[in-house]
Amino acid sequence: MTKRELFNALLAIDEISANPDFKAGLEHEIALLDAKNVKAKNRVSKNQKANDELRGAIMAYLLVADAPKSIADFTADVPELAELSASKIAHLMKPLIDSGRVAKVKVKNIVHYSAVVEDSDSAE
Repeated sequence: MTKRELFNALLAIDEISANPDFKAGLEHEIALLDAKNVKAKNRVSKNQKANDELRGAIMAYLLVADAPKSIADFTADVPELAELSASKIAHLMKPLIDSGRVAKVKVKNIVHYSAVVEDSDSAE
């Protein structure tokens, strides 16, 4: 049982909800839990921030690349990614692919990535 469930169960008891001090105290505790949840949703963890920086390095590399690049190319050409494993780089690529900023293609059974550049003429 969570704190919120406990407080709501106590509020459901007629004797407790009839007492204004108890009711106000429990409602205050529920409000504190709500504030804590809002704060937690808006917070960015240290790992998320580091991953965002790495994704920025990936995008910068792909935007200047002349051809689709493999994970081996990333580790060889981008200093920030040199120490990362292939699975970590693939994990970093997933949100970029899902958002449509990066395209994933297979060339000779090796996955390559390229930046998706929106053409301003096609928007017209």
